[in-house]
Amino acid sequence: MTGLANALSQNATQFGDPSRTFTAPGRAAAVTGDAIKEMAGRWLAPGARTALTYGGTS
Repeated sequence: MTGLANALSQNATQFGDPSRTFTAPGRAAAVTGDAIKEMAGRWLAPGARTALTYGGTS
């Protein structure tokens, strides 16, 4: 139940519509491979990301 409560709260806060929780599977299923490629090209383009390295050199 905590997961559902969190999802309802998140959708209410971010989108003003808690019922959006119940349409998430349909919205996810509607995403096409072409849409994923387009978004990846936009958001993962050189210069649009940062790489972090943790730890020292030894």
